[in-house]
Amino acid sequence: MCLLGLSESKLRCLGLLPRDLRRLLRLLPPRERYLLRLFYVRGASQRELAGLLGVDPRTVRRTLARARERALDPLNLAIVAAWRTLDADERRLACLHRLMGLPLGRIARMGLVPASARGGPPGKAADVADLRALFRRIRRKARRAERRRARQASREPSPAGEPVPDTAAPPEAASASAESAASAG
Repeated sequence: MCLLGLSESKLRCLGLLPRDLRRLLRLLPPRERYLLRLFYVRGASQRELAGLLGVDPRTVRRTLARARERALDPLNLAIVAAWRTLDADERRLACLHRLMGLPLGRIARMGLVPASARGGPPGKAADVADLRALFRRIRRKARRAERRRARQASREPSPAGEPVPDTAAPPEAASASAESAASAG
């Protein structure tokens, strides 16, 4: 299956798991999600999508570009990879702020995240400072999950069945330095 114009092998080369990308696609706003699916999975052209929506083809092109950029954003992918470690309020904030693009001030005014997410009084909506602190916590959890996934990927064998080489020093450099040390000694 081809997601966002990327094959499974390309996704793996980028360090992306198809299940994380599918989860992220489910979290995108419906219009962007449907446009991405129709364009990449069903093969509809931008002109066909523009006719379907009754908008200019440039609008479709911009919407597709914005949705693809949002779906492949490293922080968004890290947040989705850490999704299971986030509580309900953190998930809500991550979805509204990062995936739907709502600014924190608007989320605070709409009262979509309770202040109790940061230990505030129940029934009161979180203000912008609370939301910023909550989002910092989300980022920390996402970075932690990303490091954990990178460690696991470095331990797993490559798709060809060979272990992943150590990237600290290429083998040629190691053998050249060993030869120079032997000739100097």
